Amino acid sequence: MVDLVDWTAVRAAGPKVFVGYSDVTVLHEALAVRAGFATLHGPMTAAGTFLADARTRESLRATLFAPESVRTLGLETARALVPGRARA
Repeated sequence: MVDLVDWTAVRAAGPKVFVGYSDVTVLHEALAVRAGFATLHGPMTAAGTFLADARTRESLRATLFAPESVRTLGLETARALVPGRARA
């Protein structure tokens, strides 16, 4: 269904806040690749059970309205939980 979206119109409308996970992962990828927009892989705002937690709610608020205050983990600080190599 992503191929049915009018991506020219999406790009022309400009970026919007898009937050979600799981079933909408394909939309995150499509918005990045086809429209050049950044999105947030996180709790869906309609999922009240996730946003009922004050810490989650505050983190999402800060990400949207004060992004300079949000701490992110970069590759320089990341480490493997289980060392080794994987092959599939």
